[in-house]
Amino acid sequence: MNKISRNNLRKKRKKRVRVKGTGKIPRLCVFRSNTRMYVQLIDDDSQKSLAGVLAPEKGGKVKAAYKAGEDLAIR
Repeated sequence: MNKISRNNLRKKRKKRVRVKGTGKIPRLCVFRSNTRMYVQLIDDDSQKSLAGVLAPEKGGKVKAAYKAGEDLAIR
């Protein structure tokens, strides 16, 4: 493993230690690929995903993110 990826993993672990999701206040996880966006609410205490949404592809990035947020709020 090269030095850059080692440093990136170290930073990621540091953030994960500070940010914890509970059943009352879950952690929001956003994954963006080149074509889609996935949004999840995660409870770290029970290690379960509470809700997940796949953003629609049509309508542009901002509208898709807004729609994904609305869908997640409904669930």
